Amino acid sequence: MLVVADSSALIAMAVCNGLPLSDHLFREVKIPPAVFEECTLAAKPAADVLDTYLREKVSGIDLNDFAITAVELGRGELEAMALCKRLGADRLLVDDRRARRAREQYRDHRQPGRAGGGQRQRTAAGHCASNRHDPIQESG
Repeated sequence: MLVVADSSALIAMAVCNGLPLSDHLFREVKIPPAVFEECTLAAKPAADVLDTYLREKVSGIDLNDFAITAVELGRGELEAMALCKRLGADRLLVDDRRARRAREQYRDHRQPGRAGGGQRQRTAAGHCASNRHDPIQESG
């Protein structure tokens, strides 16, 4: 299982020595550059452990390649969501309430019979997302 992770979830796992567990649970863990930067700030708990663990898991992503409507999220969350979409990851590991809410809204709008289902939504960059209210759309 390919998982893309956000910083808050990784920091929590590192603090309780749970990073090795993720290697057993998931085939592969990937993170975007902003998440690596957030996790390895000197002031963050377990920054040195995370630096070692995450260094080879960074996968570049350019947010300019996406039309983003979830503007209330931070760069780490946005990059993680975009990387998840780009890689076709099985799961997004995030514990940020705003990011979960954005993904839940996306999931609710994809289901027929739910508000917004089947409608065409105009994204922030003017690209049209057919049958989706996904907060992050590839623009190319």
